[in-house]
Amino acid sequence: MLPVVKVSQTALLSWCTLSEESCRGLSYSVLSSPSNNLTELNLSHNDLHDSGVEMLAVGLKSVHCKLKLEILKLSGCQVTEKGCSFLASALKSKNSSLKHLDLSYNHPGDNGRRILSEIAADPDLKLKTLCLEHCGAHRLKPGLKKYGADLKLDENTASKRLILSEENRKVTLLPPCASTLLLTHQSHCTFLHLPRIPGTQGARLQGVTMALR
Repeated sequence: MLPVVKVSQTALLSWCTLSEESCRGLSYSVLSSPSNNLTELNLSHNDLHDSGVEMLAVGLKSVHCKLKLEILKLSGCQVTEKGCSFLASALKSKNSSLKHLDLSYNHPGDNGRRILSEIAADPDLKLKTLCLEHCGAHRLKPGLKKYGADLKLDENTASKRLILSEENRKVTLLPPCASTLLLTHQSHCTFLHLPRIPGTQGARLQGVTMALR
């Protein structure tokens, strides 16, 4: 994979079950390579943790990364305040060319938000776009569990065929003929935060997976 990534301008590696070791390879074999051509790197939805981000930060500081990588997406990678500090250090490096950083669905904490926001607001640094949406401690769960949330349907906009149960974590989808369904089977849906169905009190349902029983 690494030889292909090295000669590419865009690498879309989201949902690829990458790890800290994967980040080490990307850092030393791609970002730190004289033949590096990457301008966009998407590693979203891999459980990289702070240790993986630390490896990436090493590559971001490389002279061979200068004026090249502009977009880095780390949405849903289990990054905390510690990982944000590694990224902040790299972003302040004279070799950093990052203009867009996506850390949505992570847990940067107040300090992580602050240090990265200050960098994005600094006119002397190159970072211009910082995404920190849908963050919180529950985003540190592994795999798809990090996207689960307690939701409340808006009765004014949601289908009347949706019935919440199990502390708002499951919704039963009734067919047009509910009596037929109750005699045969039920469809259970688990809502995840992926993008956009209206909810109440600012909450939004964003994506849905289905499992028939």
